[in-house]
Amino acid sequence: MDKIRKVFGRSSATPAPSESTSSALVSTPSAHLAEQPPASTQTSTPEYTPLSTTGPEGISTISNPSNPSLYIVFVHGLTGNRDTTWTHPNGTFWPSLLAQAHPTAKIMTFGYDADVVRLWGMAGSNKLRDHGKALAYAVADQTSPRIPVIFIAHSLGGLVVEQALLLSWRANEASLQDLFSATAAVLFMGTPHSGSALAFWGRTVATYLNMFHRTNREILGVLEPRSEVLAAVEQDFQQMLLKPEIKIDVFCFYEELAMTGVGKVVPEESAILEQYPNLPIHANHSDMTKFTGETDPGFASVCGRLKTWIDKLQGEKAGAAELTRKEVLKDGGGRVYSGSVNSSGGPIFMGDQNAARDQTFNFGSGK
Repeated sequence: MDKIRKVFGRSSATPAPSESTSSALVSTPSAHLAEQPPASTQTSTPEYTPLSTTGPEGISTISNPSNPSLYIVFVHGLTGNRDTTWTHPNGTFWPSLLAQAHPTAKIMTFGYDADVVRLWGMAGSNKLRDHGKALAYAVADQTSPRIPVIFIAHSLGGLVVEQALLLSWRANEASLQDLFSATAAVLFMGTPHSGSALAFWGRTVATYLNMFHRTNREILGVLEPRSEVLAAVEQDFQQMLLKPEIKIDVFCFYEELAMTGVGKVVPEESAILEQYPNLPIHANHSDMTKFTGETDPGFASVCGRLKTWIDKLQGEKAGAAELTRKEVLKDGGGRVYSGSVNSSGGPIFMGDQNAARDQTFNFGSGK
């Protein structure tokens, strides 16, 4: 049985962090860091087996300032979960580092069932659209209108974000419309915009294991390079982004290193969108979302992109405030007065404040 567990990326001696994680919706940065064992007790990273990693679902709040100026939402990928995907073997949970760097940002991670095969049960049959809908409603419930939202998504999580935004864009519900209007940017990390080798690898192993347990073939099918579902999602999402009234920034990171036994899970040509900027992260597909700390080059690259967006948002906010101030001064606070200016002999001027703007009046007793 231990050999089977190893195939699924988990040993009996070292449970995944998510197995000891509370399913409560709200947690704190210190709680996340406390869940990780000391660096000295960490085992070496096992050979990658992209099959089974369970974890809590829904929103987990990492930092929650009283008056947030920004929302940052993390969305994991295939076989990941809302905790371990973003946690380095040394215990660094880097969403907590972002919370320290941006104290006015409300930072959340989102979990969903992204198992290909679950050893002790049956893998969820949720389709990509279902996960996107769950994400859209979960984030809408946790955010306020007109406060910017930035998504950070790994692998399949990027496709889930795309589905969530497409759903929100087309929605009639005010809360989803507000979410879409507030979305400022999406940072993709190894998202297979045109398919992934992970689908072939996972499907091959899943075919063997399916005699014992059901596999989530709907999710694997989406990741096939010639998937019609994936092509439709990407076409709709990219056409939406090109509309002039939609102002969503996009940045793509791609993996530089191959994984043992798999190769590059999402090669550069699949991980990037040609019309948007991109950069490599010197890591494989799994490790590209796990940073050693604040000095990690990958973390610095991600923070650099976030800073660019946040500076832009702050500049737009300041510019809008200045424009409003000037308009108030220009039109007298938005109120228009009309009527006449009278003297003892009758009216000497009739009109509104705009007509009188360039006139000079001297008022006296008339004596």
